[in-house]
Amino acid sequence: MVKMKKKRKKIKNQLLSTMQPATSLEITEQLQRLALEWNRSMEASFANEAMTFTQYNALRKIKEYQPLHQQQLSDLLSVTKGNVSQLITRLEKADLVKTEKSGNLKLLSLTSKGEQEVSRLNETAVDADKHFLGHWTSEEQQVLNGLLKKALSK
Repeated sequence: MVKMKKKRKKIKNQLLSTMQPATSLEITEQLQRLALEWNRSMEASFANEAMTFTQYNALRKIKEYQPLHQQQLSDLLSVTKGNVSQLITRLEKADLVKTEKSGNLKLLSLTSKGEQEVSRLNETAVDADKHFLGHWTSEEQQVLNGLLKKALSK
């Protein structure tokens, strides 16, 4: 435990010594650019698949939290409810998602075909993610993850 803390501190100090002071605007721009590049990389990795990365990600979130309603999925994916509605329509037509009315809510869950697709495509997503962050050490990835969690924990 102590060794890991020393390693993290060393990495933090190395990172800080090579960085110039940045404004919050510059940081925001870099985060947006990183997210855009990551998303492009993931979509490119899914180019030869029967669905997009966005569709796979929706299936993955539904599997993790099912049953859930459209607004919850919208929040998890950080997209509008309208985008989720279109996405769900496509996934229903492909027999990957089923909906069930519960009062005013439309609850989403995966079909058995949807479960199979998530399992089948997990390796594609993991490989693409490893490729994108492949030039980062695991310690650097941990530092970034910690910083992002801290930034989002307001």
